[in-house]
Amino acid sequence: MKNKITSSILFLVPLFIFGQTINNFDSEPSPDYWSHEISENADSTLSYVNVSHVTDPVSEGAGAMQLDYSAHNIEAWGGYAKIFHMLGGGDDEPGSPVGGAWKLSPEAGALKVGPGVDDGSWWANSLEDVTTRACYFDDEYVFNADGSFNNVLQDTTWLETWQGVTADGCGTPVAP
Repeated sequence: MKNKITSSILFLVPLFIFGQTINNFDSEPSPDYWSHEISENADSTLSYVNVSHVTDPVSEGAGAMQLDYSAHNIEAWGGYAKIFHMLGGGDDEPGSPVGGAWKLSPEAGALKVGPGVDDGSWWANSLEDVTTRACYFDDEYVFNADGSFNNVLQDTTWLETWQGVTADGCGTPVAP
């Protein structure tokens, strides 16, 4: 039994280590590879993203990126500091694996909210929701070849009371 546990651990450790690798970091990525922004009203001394690259060789190479960040805002809703990777337009590779128009799959569980990936234990749409929210399931999420994004809401989309309507339901899009 002890050998099985030891073997399992030795087998899983490399998976966890390699699972964290985004690139091999042999060289510093181009400046448009990563980006960041903070809320407009954020205090720059309390809300920041500092990007630097490790200059000495480490396990993943000399181009490993280091991020120091903090999100602390005076905005009532909390504000943000976000870090993101640009896919598409900034790449040298032709085409993008996510390029094109996407729609939600019209099936139960297409939308899920929960504590983990693919976990709808807090909320998930039902098959009935697919019909009720048909105006939402026909919306398109378009990833263009130049790296830009369009949210195409058609003539109607699903609206909720926090958007200023009297009841949840299909209606004329509030934005964009």
